[in-house]
Amino acid sequence: MEVGVMKKAVLLWFVLLMALIFTACQGGHTGEEGGAASGEQGFYYFEGSNGADSWEPWISNGTAAGTVMISDINPEGGSYPWDFLRINPLYFSADDGTNGRELWISDRTTGGTFMVDIC
Repeated sequence: MEVGVMKKAVLLWFVLLMALIFTACQGGHTGEEGGAASGEQGFYYFEGSNGADSWEPWISNGTAAGTVMISDINPEGGSYPWDFLRINPLYFSADDGTNGRELWISDRTTGGTFMVDIC
């Protein structure tokens, strides 16, 4: 890849990440409509609820068995995740009920999902 093209690609990813951070710090989404982004290798990331848990981040490979909650970020209510950005790992904004809306990072597992705490 040419250096100029690479610089433009890096700039684009930087701008997208900054937009995600800004949205996370400003309050962002309220959970009233779904937000999703396609991921690599056929995974789909979205805000979902199974009826027992409120709105949390979910992942699906398109099958019932492959559709699971990534993490119960706010056990007292929904975290209302939004702005899913698949760079590697996954970034999104969510509210844990204590710290307000923050940027989160995840490797698609409960144990690998953490708040970045930038605001």
